[in-house]
Amino acid sequence: MKELATAGAPFVAFVGAGASAIPPSCLPTWTQFNDLLLECLCERLAEYSSNRQPTDAMLSLLRARRDKTHFFPPDFQAQLIEEEVGLDYFRVWQSLETDSHGPAHSGLAELASRSQLAAIITTNFDRLIESALRLRGVQFEVFHDTQSFECLAAMAEGVADRIPVIKIHGSIEDPASLVDTLRQRVAGRPEPLLQAIRALLRQHPWLYLGFSGADFSYDPHYLGILDAADDAKGFVFLTREGRSPHEGVRRLAEAYGSGKAQIVQGNLVTWLTETFELHEEAQPPSVGTSVTGQP
Repeated sequence: MKELATAGAPFVAFVGAGASAIPPSCLPTWTQFNDLLLECLCERLAEYSSNRQPTDAMLSLLRARRDKTHFFPPDFQAQLIEEEVGLDYFRVWQSLETDSHGPAHSGLAELASRSQLAAIITTNFDRLIESALRLRGVQFEVFHDTQSFECLAAMAEGVADRIPVIKIHGSIEDPASLVDTLRQRVAGRPEPLLQAIRALLRQHPWLYLGFSGADFSYDPHYLGILDAADDAKGFVFLTREGRSPHEGVRRLAEAYGSGKAQIVQGNLVTWLTETFELHEEAQPPSVGTSVTGQP
């Protein structure tokens, strides 16, 4: 970790839902948003059944099937809803948007202003990274859909005057770009995006923060990161204090080897500031809640 913090070459930050879940944003994670959907569904079913089906009982059953048996995962639920209501499902996410970014976003913005970041990749739908970069005066360009990913590959291979913000699951202002259903996950991401990711893996070390790594357990070949182990520069993976990493993360670290992979524990609220000796930044006033992408 010390090498990453002191090296002159920039690195890639891979940002997950945890960065937006901590105060002052306090956003719902993917599972928490799914909880809200299940509660609304159970309340509506109770209403239509004249309360013959108690809300709490139905909610407990659905959560158990989701969490214990994995019979009813959030992405499958999202697919069923999307098949019924179409793009309106994704527009629901927009009701949760805010620009009240948190300490992880501020830290990344300061690192970007110091030219220590080659790119920011995020699973999140929200625009809190963009808000922090804009407040810091950092020039950036967002890539969030198939059309913009076509331009990203060339940018990732060369030197750009703007930091790329790569939103691999879409961005909240464009509901059609959001990736949340099982069908979308099975289909995978566009090849130009994967090509850009391969280039960034070869050229720069990566830092994972606010990211559970569950995607590597769900799909070991997620984004081609495991497959690039031989050619990649390596990574540091930040996990929450007192929590063991997912099995998929451990397998990823084994594939990269101890010389190129490091798993560390820390408090996301303070970790960037302490590790990179950053400055505290005054936060804009909170304007409600926002939303994150898949964990």
